[in-house]
Amino acid sequence: QSKDSYNERVAQYEEALVAYDEAYNAAEELRCAEPTPPEKYEGGDENNETAEKNKAAYDDAYAEYLILKDEWDAYQRALAMVPAEPTPPEPVGEEPGYPEEPDDDSLVDAIDSANAAVETAVAARDKAQETYDETVETASKRTVTAPSAGNVVSINGKVGESVAGSGNSDGYGGAGGVVQISDIKQMAVDIEVNEIDILKLKKGQTAKVTFSAVPDVECNATVSAVAKVASGQGDAGGGGIVTFHVGLVIPVPDDKLRPGMTANVKIFTVDMKDVLVVPTSAIMQGEEGSSVEVVVDEETMETETRLVKTGASNSSETVVEEGLSEGDVVLLSGGGMSSLGEDDMMMDSMGGEF
Repeated sequence: QSKDSYNERVAQYEEALVAYDEAYNAAEELRCAEPTPPEKYEGGDENNETAEKNKAAYDDAYAEYLILKDEWDAYQRALAMVPAEPTPPEPVGEEPGYPEEPDDDSLVDAIDSANAAVETAVAARDKAQETYDETVETASKRTVTAPSAGNVVSINGKVGESVAGSGNSDGYGGAGGVVQISDIKQMAVDIEVNEIDILKLKKGQTAKVTFSAVPDVECNATVSAVAKVASGQGDAGGGGIVTFHVGLVIPVPDDKLRPGMTANVKIFTVDMKDVLVVPTSAIMQGEEGSSVEVVVDEETMETETRLVKTGASNSSETVVEEGLSEGDVVLLSGGGMSSLGEDDMMMDSMGGEF
């Protein structure tokens, strides 16, 4: 009886020891050093850029401290759940090696308590892991990742400001976006062309682009899009100008260029070599057709009217196919004179915005 009772107490002790070890090991998995909070950033005499960097560094350090603090709290909760280490039974009684009748109920209670402590410690560990994962995920959201390659052209925010998500479907920040990026390996130019000139334009035509801010730069461009629908409408009284949107691409932009600069665009719609041209202001229209006033005596300013056959024209010059010769002097509508010569002529459209 005594020997069987002693063996039973030993078995109960071993069960209690296993429960203790499991609770202790669960706490050990969470062991960590108590973190120290970073020194609070109070600001100083540094400039705005340095202040923003210091504030950002403090925010990052504090976020890391919160993560470590959660780990420390979870470790402390697990330690609190570890029961006292059980004591092995000692043999007592008249016969050596055999103890007195043990208190079975107290040992069972100890085992149950140890098992409960293990379950609590495991639950605390799982909760700490969940909190840690959530904290890491929250911290990762502070990193702004570009949706595509490009250059940062504007930063619309300061450290500490709240920013609502306002990017468009292309991933570029719209009004209120944190960062705007742009691929400046190629640049686009958007212009508005009036309805008189729009029919001369088509996709693929070449152009020259100059810039008010950098007058020494001239870039080659290509028409990439011509709108089918007017973007600017004239008013009801007919005094407005109807315009159409035209897009161009500069395949190799100059390093001096910046998005948003004002651009002047010349689109080549007709390329004519060695043609006779006159200022458009010299052309008069009558019942018999087009004519010009030719100066036959520059001393007396005697003139004669000649009918001419005209060809292509732009805003400043008109091609004369018949009726005039190189060297003729013609009168302009404003009273000036112009001497004619053969030249190359390239038709152009109005300028626009870059």
